[in-house]
Amino acid sequence: MANETFRRHYVVDHFLDMGRTVTNVLGNAVAVAVVAKWEVTIQAKKLYADGQGRETGAPMSETLDVGSTGSRVRGRSPPRM
Repeated sequence: MANETFRRHYVVDHFLDMGRTVTNVLGNAVAVAVVAKWEVTIQAKKLYADGQGRETGAPMSETLDVGSTGSRVRGRSPPRM
């Protein structure tokens, strides 16, 4: 009797497991389709500014230097972080 009950539970669990697998596969397929629809292309460019309002292009392969001197520029204080 106990062996028969075990077999029934095993068979039921096997079919439920297949149902869970189908649910996961369909959910992943829907998620991929939704993300693909939301995907956008961003166009980026790097510019050097000379402080006089002029900007010149720079190759994207160059490293970017970010810094602050803490000194006043044209009578203004640097922005606070």
